[in-house]
Amino acid sequence: MTKASLGAPFLMGVDVLLDMGRTGTNVIGNGIATAVVAQWAGKLDGHPAPGLDPPVAERPAVVSGKAPGAV
Repeated sequence: MTKASLGAPFLMGVDVLLDMGRTGTNVIGNGIATAVVAQWAGKLDGHPAPGLDPPVAERPAVVSGKAPGAV
């Protein structure tokens, strides 16, 4: 086998790793761009969407000793 025939599989294997990096960069960049445009348009208020559970720190404490929903 020649050096040229060994180089193609190596490049294809390295390209998989590089592609993962490009995908991660695109996902992060798209998320940041979305937040920037939403902030610029005045649509980003920092509150979660309606219908989502509040963070654990903001949930009321269980006083009765039973788990919520327990019979």
